[in-house]
Amino acid sequence: MAKSALPAEDSLQMKNESERYLRFIDLHAGPIYPFNYKVAESMTFIFATIYFGPAMPFFYVVGLWSLALHYFMERYKLAYFYRIPPQYTSALTILHIQIMALVPIWSLMLTFWIYTNQQMFDNKIDTLKFQSGIVKSHHFIGDLVWSEL
Repeated sequence: MAKSALPAEDSLQMKNESERYLRFIDLHAGPIYPFNYKVAESMTFIFATIYFGPAMPFFYVVGLWSLALHYFMERYKLAYFYRIPPQYTSALTILHIQIMALVPIWSLMLTFWIYTNQQMFDNKIDTLKFQSGIVKSHHFIGDLVWSEL
């Protein structure tokens, strides 16, 4: 490429080449990485695993596999498919931590309800006398209410 005598022509030519390069990069760069959706997906895996884990212990293994698969797939897609993700503040991460701090409380409520079911551990099953009869749940809290009726 021959150098021009005027510096203005050099800068104009450089500007055109850099614009052409940026258009090429924009054309072939791939979609923008949806970071907020990916955080929501991982939060759903963790929430479901912690919440339903005491009822179904195998769910911990399923949750571990789903998180591992999600992690490796996202690493691969970030390396070969998506653009470089935009810079986010730490607000999304802090919100994620605050919401996930409540999950053990919800899980304890469900766990208490499941483990106080006498039907599960004592094999208590009540038969109905009528089709329209009310079935007792044999939960600890439910027994307190039904015993008063």
